[in-house]
Amino acid sequence: MKTATALAALQQQLRQTFLELLDGLPESEGPPRVTKAGRIDADDYIVEKLVYESLPGYHVTALLYLPKKADGAVPGVLSPCGHSDVGKANGTYQTLHINLAKRGCAVLTYDPVGQAERSQ
Repeated sequence: MKTATALAALQQQLRQTFLELLDGLPESEGPPRVTKAGRIDADDYIVEKLVYESLPGYHVTALLYLPKKADGAVPGVLSPCGHSDVGKANGTYQTLHINLAKRGCAVLTYDPVGQAERSQ
């Protein structure tokens, strides 16, 4: 692309084509519905077990790692997991997420389609 305007036009065209191929996206009715499925209370962090609807009727299993001692807002990290049969339960991912929570971050991780709790 030679200009920012041309790039923006191409991006809009590609987005429109993509959405047409999907038959559009459902209308948003606010934040996704979240169900708390359990909680792990460790020494200096907490893990909330969650199930949320990314689209109506389309459920995603997730874990939210939180620092136990937090004064106000904390930095947030979205950590998608892939290339593991056990998804977010992989030891390497767990170590990363626990260490981030211990250092004061909130970490949301989820199982990709076809892995771990979202295997078909």
